[in-house]
Formats: sequence, C-alpha cells, structure tokens
Amino acid sequence: MLAVNGKLGNLTLLFLVFASLFGIVLAFFFVVNPPFMVQDDYALRKPLAGGTLAVICLLGIFAALYPNPCAKITGLRKHTESVHSSVRSSSQVFRGHHVVCSPYSTHIIRVGNSVFCATCSGLVVGAIAALVCVGLFFFENLRINIPPLLLVSVGAMSVTATLLYPTVPSRFQNGFARFSTGILLPVGSFLVLAGVNEAVKSLSASFFFVMVSVLWLATKMSLSQWEHRRTCTQCTLNTCKIKQVV
Repeated sequence: MLAVNGKLGNLTLLFLVFASLFGIVLAFFFVVNPPFMVQDDYALRKPLAGGTLAVICLLGIFAALYPNPCAKITGLRKHTESVHSSVRSSSQVFRGHHVVCSPYSTHIIRVGNSVFCATCSGLVVGAIAALVCVGLFFFENLRINIPPLLLVSVGAMSVTATLLYPTVPSRFQNGFARFSTGILLPVGSFLVLAGVNEAVKSLSASFFFVMVSVLWLATKMSLSQWEHRRTCTQCTLNTCKIKQVV
C-alpha cells in the first residue's frame, strides 16, 4: 500500500510540474500571440484581476506564518509527520517547522536568536512585495514602461528558479538562496500577470493566470515535501534523541 501511495504521489508531483511549466509556456503564447478573447480596457478589469491576486497573496502569507492551522485545513499534517517516520524517537525538535539536524540546516535562516523556515520567510517577503506592486499597478494605474514580453520573461524565470531549486544538490544549497527563491515566486507571479494583462487586456485571461499562480504555489509545496522525503530517506541516523520544545 505504501508503494502504491508513493507511486501515486510521484505521478501527482510530475503532473503538477508539467502543468506548471505548461502554464509558463502559455504566458509567453498569450503575450506573443494574443488570443481572440482580447477585450476593451474597461475600468474594473485591472482592480478585479489585482484584487484576486492580492487575496491569494494574503492567504499565502497566512499559510506561511501559521503552517499548523493550515496543515489541519489542508490535511497535510499527517503527510508531513510521515516524512520523518524514519526517526526512531518519539520526541523531536522543530525550528522554523523543520527538524533540527544537519541535513535541514540549509532549510532555515537565523535572525539573532530566532530560527525561521527560509522558504516560508521568503514567500512572506515576496508576497508583501507583490501586494505593494499589485496596489501600485492594478489600483493606482502606475505605468510600467517595460514591454509585456520582458515582464513575462523575468517573471517566468523567477517562477522557474523557485520551482527547480529543490532539485539542486544539497551541497550547493543554503538558507539565503532558499529564502531568495521564496521571494521570487510571488513576485514572478505578479510580473507574469502584469505582462499578460498589458498584452491581452482580458479579464478572463487575467483570472486564468491568477489560478496558474496558485498552481505554481501548490507545485512548490509539493516539491518541498518531495525534497523532505528525499532528505529523510537518505539520512543515515538511526536514532534521534532530541528533547521536544514548543
């Protein structure tokens, strides 16, 4: 049964990755060859598109700051616990909701005496930056004198870097790089949406790419879980005698 679940999980992850990459390709297609759905630039198009992305960013911030309540809602808590089932101890220490051990040292950043999850911290900072950009571009009508294709290109590279980072060999990883790629995901999503919005001027197209940004976030979460499973599977420790805190 575990083998079957593992295969289904891998297939789901592969589907998410390919769907996310396809979404990036579609963004380029919409900008280079705008589809027939192009609409007139009416007043509520940009606020509605920007407001939807802003809601997604706010939900992402909540999920990053309060992972435990979100785990209960999404049903990920049980899955997350099973990731560390190889540890033969009933007590574990978590810092920045990661197990305290050397393989996870690249998953955290330290600020003074505090320890934070590098990816979640990056996502929060990136989401706040994206909210500021959404307010200026979609609500204050700030003009971005950059071609839509360039906006989408930079956004696509940012999203791709975030999604591919978990595949980088652990010896080349560090907390700062993981924090930086976390910032790139929401900022890249904003850039893609802004580029498509300028090129296509379609509310339906804008809503579609807001949903694609949600897909990118779900893919990032799934890739992180895959990386955690890989890290614990490769771990050579047989016991973990760490005192439970918090």
